[in-house]
Amino acid sequence: MNDFYKPLNERVPDQQYRNLCRLALEIGIRSETQQSKKKGEAEKVTISIPYAATSVYRIENGFPMETCREIGKAGINEAFALLVHGVRMNDVLNTEWGVPFWNSTFANPEKCRKRGLAQGDMGPASYAVLHDFPMPDGSTFNQVQAVIEQIRELPHLKTHTMTTLYPPGIYRGKGKNQQVVTVPCHATVINLLVLGGKLNYATVWRSTDLGAGEAHDRIGHAALWLALCEVLGYPPGIMSIVYLNAHYYENQRSVIEEIVSREPRPFPIATLRNPPSEIEAFRKEHFKIAEYNPHPKIEGIPVSP
Repeated sequence: MNDFYKPLNERVPDQQYRNLCRLALEIGIRSETQQSKKKGEAEKVTISIPYAATSVYRIENGFPMETCREIGKAGINEAFALLVHGVRMNDVLNTEWGVPFWNSTFANPEKCRKRGLAQGDMGPASYAVLHDFPMPDGSTFNQVQAVIEQIRELPHLKTHTMTTLYPPGIYRGKGKNQQVVTVPCHATVINLLVLGGKLNYATVWRSTDLGAGEAHDRIGHAALWLALCEVLGYPPGIMSIVYLNAHYYENQRSVIEEIVSREPRPFPIATLRNPPSEIEAFRKEHFKIAEYNPHPKIEGIPVSP
């Protein structure tokens, strides 16, 4: 399951992320956010590409781990914690998974209090919906397990689809009780497609923060894709991402400009070490990253809570 990559000298540097950042700088449209509108924090307005954009990654060209800035593997653990295990509590993400990305979100306890949630709880309409989709009878439905079972039994179907959106819990406004601290931005839809004996992974993202989050979310989904290929017994084919709102925040402009100034390098490869047989057992330690030669880290990237 690890022999699908081209040699390093044949892997073509991928320009898609850099091009998204350039496009956001060139045609991005400014828009208010809750922070900028209600609190007057002008540095947190967004600059968005005004239409859906798509990136396509063929596995033979490497594991799509960004090279315009160095990142670690925490995004892999975040994906498995949120999407496969349905983790909702920030302290669990920190202590059990080594994922600190959500700390700024919960810096203000009011975010949870006004939604009737315990401090650090993302809420029942968070990414946990993939693992614990609320059912009318009060039970929950595990979409990940259902998709795996369906592919094993009926791989030819075109309905291997999951979603992190639970509409009754995401809307806000007068008379509405939002059941989530941050509406899921990536993994809005995940669609698996078996074609030509390979497993293809397509995902739609409601929103993506190009400055801080996109690179980490991308490797998380790529790792989940490889893990699904492993447990289902298929080689990987193509991963695609549709961004409905690719944007950056005003206080990230210098970061986006720096990324655009850097020339991408070939993607690394990710091989599986002692892969488990069950999707729930995967962790970042099961993914060995090799031939990774990124540009330096960009420290202190602002994150909007």
